[in-house]
Amino acid sequence: MNTKLIIGVLLVGLLIAAALAQREEGGPFGACCLPGGACANSIDEDACVSMGGFWHEGIGCPLVEPCPTVFGACCFTDGSCMEGLQIHVCEVTLGGVLNGPGMPCSEVSCTPSGACCMTDGSCLFLQVDNCFPPNTYQGHDTLCEDGCFIGACCFVDDTCTQATEDSCVSQGGIWAGLRVSCSQATECECFQTDIDSDAFVGISDFLLVLAQWGPCPPQCVADVDGDGNVGILDFLLVLANWGPCP
Repeated sequence: MNTKLIIGVLLVGLLIAAALAQREEGGPFGACCLPGGACANSIDEDACVSMGGFWHEGIGCPLVEPCPTVFGACCFTDGSCMEGLQIHVCEVTLGGVLNGPGMPCSEVSCTPSGACCMTDGSCLFLQVDNCFPPNTYQGHDTLCEDGCFIGACCFVDDTCTQATEDSCVSQGGIWAGLRVSCSQATECECFQTDIDSDAFVGISDFLLVLAQWGPCPPQCVADVDGDGNVGILDFLLVLANWGPCP
């Protein structure tokens, strides 16, 4: 039998026996892969992490070697970057993504990511550049588990979308409240009955209802309830919202 193979098998056996003995004595039992690819047996997990290593609990170095030696630029969800990190340290210990193996931060693009709330109430964790309107980006490093802080946003042109309060106000809309749907928003109903869009439901809107009374050919602004006909229901909605829109 090959002499080197025999020596190798004996060394592996001795290392495993030493690790098992360490565990029986109540000491830490595991392998620590260090930056550069070296491995240390049975050191404390906290000490391993403090040295930039990655801890493999319950096994010895012979079972993990060679340790991963991929290093590079590590991107985080807030758009920041740390370079020269081992892949395990980047992605497992620190929760980042190794975006540039062997590359410095100056040569990679770390796009911030966060919760992207959809108009149907669902949520996806996306890069900010991939969260398109009318979906609402909740901010860098936000999580879908934290909830979507969106609600109905009503506009004077009778349209409605889901948005955060700040986003709604910045677009000139009226925010109806957290997690309020467009169908629940009374603010939207007021805008719909403000037929002449002067932010006040009054006599001029009532006169427009009278002027367009009857079937719409094919659409008319006084058809508030959208049933294709201007009639008593539209008149009652105007009365119900009489006064200034919020």
